[in-house]
Amino acid sequence: MNIIRTIVKNATALIIMQITTMFLGLIFSIYLAKYLGVSDFGKYSFALSFTSMLAIIVDVGFNQLTVREISRDKTKLGKFVGNIIPLKIFLSFIYSMIIYLLLDLMKYPYDTKIVVYIFVIFTILNSFGGFFKSIFNAYEIMEYTSFISILEKIIIVSSGVTLLILGRSLIEVVSMYPIAALISIVLCSAILIKKISNFKFELNLPVWRYLFTSSIPFGIFSIFIAINYRIDTVMLSILKDDTTVGLYNAAYTLVLALNFIPASYINSIFPLISRLSVDKNSSLIIAYEKSLKYLLIIAIPLAIGTIILADKLIFLTYGEGFKDSSYALQILIIAVIPIFIHNVLGAIILAINREKDAIPMWAVCATMNITLNYMLIPKYGFVGASITTLISEIVICLQFYHFVNKNFYRISIQKIIFKPLIGGLSMAIFLLFLREINIIILVIAASLVYFATIYKIDIFSEEDLNLLRKIVTRS
Repeated sequence: MNIIRTIVKNATALIIMQITTMFLGLIFSIYLAKYLGVSDFGKYSFALSFTSMLAIIVDVGFNQLTVREISRDKTKLGKFVGNIIPLKIFLSFIYSMIIYLLLDLMKYPYDTKIVVYIFVIFTILNSFGGFFKSIFNAYEIMEYTSFISILEKIIIVSSGVTLLILGRSLIEVVSMYPIAALISIVLCSAILIKKISNFKFELNLPVWRYLFTSSIPFGIFSIFIAINYRIDTVMLSILKDDTTVGLYNAAYTLVLALNFIPASYINSIFPLISRLSVDKNSSLIIAYEKSLKYLLIIAIPLAIGTIILADKLIFLTYGEGFKDSSYALQILIIAVIPIFIHNVLGAIILAINREKDAIPMWAVCATMNITLNYMLIPKYGFVGASITTLISEIVICLQFYHFVNKNFYRISIQKIIFKPLIGGLSMAIFLLFLREINIIILVIAASLVYFATIYKIDIFSEEDLNLLRKIVTRS
């Protein structure tokens, strides 16, 4: 199989995985919210965020290091498997003890603690499964990563929804998470033995130092990102209550689901921009400009339309009990614009091998996130958390933008955003006058108005079409 076919195969596998797992996860969150109610959905959201935020203790950055090192030298596989597995067992014990002590200090009720402990087991098992998947990725057999990830999500969603319909408790529903993760580990182990069997386990304590020192930069990077995306839910739970957490996460879940759009696009185009970055030719600059343009064409109408229709969308998705979530959604949806932009900027930073420079930028953002949440949540509740999230996304976007302008190529966002904004404003006028009609018909009609407007003002050039053909053909 040639390089181009390998890139296409792996990119396709990852995109299918991201879209499928995102869709299933969103459906499951909606069912959870509807059947459990605001308070129990808040407990679920806290437990998931709390355990996920500290999950880096189990991994440290081993998975990313595994992909990088084994993809370069397959003979290291035995050394990595033989040493990382016992290391993860040791770190899992530390992770469990830290969670236990923190929960005890925070005086959470018994049922919340049980849900958290179930997610602790899931996180540990998922970490081992993630390690096996990183080996598949290093061997460029990402279809196995995709298949197992999708199967795991299907097990969680199908069993979870069935239990919800039968009226089972939150504890019973989340018990499906570790079961699905255990099945994933069994499948990963079987594939590893069958497809990649030519290695020997090597337990070597001096190697542990190398693994820790080499993986720590990845771990630090992951910690700051986890704080930025999880700390709001944890602080809402500590400073407010389960109902506030539930209302916030109903809106936040919808916004996070939209991240699959830039993530899928970047996964698709990243092999191209990585190849172009080697020679630093003008095609990389074109790909950069056009990527920003394409994603802003999607982000701007999403933000404007959701602001206007937030109450209808929340009612349609979650029901009357979550109506206050519309206020959070109106704020959070604005964040899709900087999120879409910094996905492109982050890809450029990676392509030019400056990923370490992103760590202090994420650190600034994480520090500001915690500070603002502490200041705003006590007085404004989930609205304060929503404002903090929006500001955080803007801050990381501005930092990335300044860095790329200084170290790669200066680009004018104002120029790129102008035409999509015109289309968005025309769509907004349409929505404001006709927002009382059926929401499905309204969304379809508003989309037609938007795309008709941007087509009329010639937003796509021949250069755009040529680049799109290159992305599709990977040539």
